[in-house]
Amino acid sequence: MANFKGPFKYKGKLGNVRYYEVPGDDRTYAAECGSVPRSILLNSPVFEKSRCNSFELAPKSRCAKDVRLAFSDWAQPIVDRQLQCRLISIMNDILHMDEESSYGLRSVCLSRYKHLLYNVDYHFIKPLSDILRCPYTVVEGENRKTVTVTLKGLNPVNHIKAPAIATHFQFCLSLGTVKDYTYSPYYLGYVPLKNSTGNVQREILYPWTPVDNGLMEDITLTVSL
Repeated sequence: MANFKGPFKYKGKLGNVRYYEVPGDDRTYAAECGSVPRSILLNSPVFEKSRCNSFELAPKSRCAKDVRLAFSDWAQPIVDRQLQCRLISIMNDILHMDEESSYGLRSVCLSRYKHLLYNVDYHFIKPLSDILRCPYTVVEGENRKTVTVTLKGLNPVNHIKAPAIATHFQFCLSLGTVKDYTYSPYYLGYVPLKNSTGNVQREILYPWTPVDNGLMEDITLTVSL
């Protein structure tokens, strides 16, 4: 994929080259125009690998979407629009770790490699550490079905770096589950793993608080599945 750099911003087509932008990215991309007939894509042995890659994209996209939905509705308009792409990249790494299934039918077993989710940048503009400067602890419960976050000695004036026009802030703690996806010969497609509990999501909201509030008592947020 070519990147266009220059003093001018092109959009549309120039000759056989099209220029376009990706949401959340300041760069302009350039790609050569062209297409292959659908009948050839679906039947030619030359494009067999492309068909396999396209088929395996479905479970990666669905699993990435499940992770985003686990954040609860409040986070959907906040997260970077490129988050889905970053999550799909992680799911792609997980899919390549499946050495038992055939190419084109590999599984996305997120439960085995959930630690890879720590490699994703979830924030839209700034990470939490740049916004919240108050000491806090995160404690996981048994079987990771409960999580408790405790903020100690929060003083919003000093510990929260809020936008100049902000008047209030709110904390939200979410906990969710995500399914693994595997190929089913019966359905001739990818389905959630049968022994998965399904997608479950819970959240708890702390009341809106003025950003100029003084020293507060310890805040404890607990959510369970």
